[in-house]
Amino acid sequence: MKKLLTTAITLFFFYGGLLAQQGKIILDGIPYKPVISFEDGTNMSDANTDGVIYKKIKGKFYKRVYDGAIKTSWYGAAGDGRTDDSKAVQKAITWCVENRKNLEVDGMHLIRTPLIIDRKVDSSKFYEYFILSSNSGGGFVTDTAIPIFTSSIPFTGSPVSQLVNFRDITFRTTDNNLASFVLDSSKFLRIQFVNCSFNGIKLLNANKYVQTIYLTNCNIRNFKGYFFKCMSNTYDFKMIGSIAEHGDGTCLYLTNPTGCSIQSSLIEGMKGTAITFNGSRGINISGNYFEGNEEADIRCDVKALCRGVAIIGNLFANINKTGNLYSIYWGPTVGAVSYGNDAMTNLHFLSDKTDVDIKDGAKNKLTNRDESKPDSVNVVIP
Repeated sequence: MKKLLTTAITLFFFYGGLLAQQGKIILDGIPYKPVISFEDGTNMSDANTDGVIYKKIKGKFYKRVYDGAIKTSWYGAAGDGRTDDSKAVQKAITWCVENRKNLEVDGMHLIRTPLIIDRKVDSSKFYEYFILSSNSGGGFVTDTAIPIFTSSIPFTGSPVSQLVNFRDITFRTTDNNLASFVLDSSKFLRIQFVNCSFNGIKLLNANKYVQTIYLTNCNIRNFKGYFFKCMSNTYDFKMIGSIAEHGDGTCLYLTNPTGCSIQSSLIEGMKGTAITFNGSRGINISGNYFEGNEEADIRCDVKALCRGVAIIGNLFANINKTGNLYSIYWGPTVGAVSYGNDAMTNLHFLSDKTDVDIKDGAKNKLTNRDESKPDSVNVVIP
């Protein structure tokens, strides 16, 4: 019986001033276990100790005992939305990126210096996603005109850092008049935002090409200007199942969108347009709900020729009664279709260089070429 009791009872003892438990040591209530090798299987060395995950005590190496993801708070981040957490969060990101670990954002972190994520494009070391997630409403807020995330890899026009997945993260700014962005220009490639909220802050403003940025089930609101603006080629941009509301400007501005799609989303209450694109080589806008936008819902009449445009199965409830009297403004266009859409007012404004196959409905005018409300909803415009 005595032996059984001894086995069942957790044994604690002091070793050189440290509380020890069955081969582990307890530091500030946190258990550490002895180790002789690092994450990559190499022998432990002083260079591997970061003071958070790995420590060296009395000549021996110890690793923090934990389940799940590494947390930003472990690196000293206050997470109260008022304390500048830039240095602490940067330390967490740097360690996780270098050692290919994911990071849990367990507070609302005020960022005043852009956070660096260096994951070199097409490097075999970074073929998996680096996931930043929150289970507690965590995220990033800034009161400064900065991008929250950047890269220190030399940037000459092509994206330099890749494969970052943001999940259940809140991004916001204290003042939507600031030029505050989540991403720094077009430095990032193969980036996903899943179940993220953007409040007052914009995603990016790029003068070089952007490629493979996905927004899935996201919440976007209260920004000023352009939420997403790319003034060069826009490749493989996706917005799916997302909600964008109450923007003091235009939600999406895409230059020459190529293989892009906006699907099953709501874009409502913009002071500008919902979607503007300048030229195109394949864009799909389908299954969306447009309401209360003060300018046209879709503009593709900026300058360049649009090719390969599919606008399918959308509802347009535009409220503007002056200026942009139609929901879709077309410029020079070839190879375009508009099928199964319906408008609560006027739908298509066609230029003399617009070639689009239309099979839609509209409460008022289907196109600007109609004398009055059309009797037919099946019209082919040469």
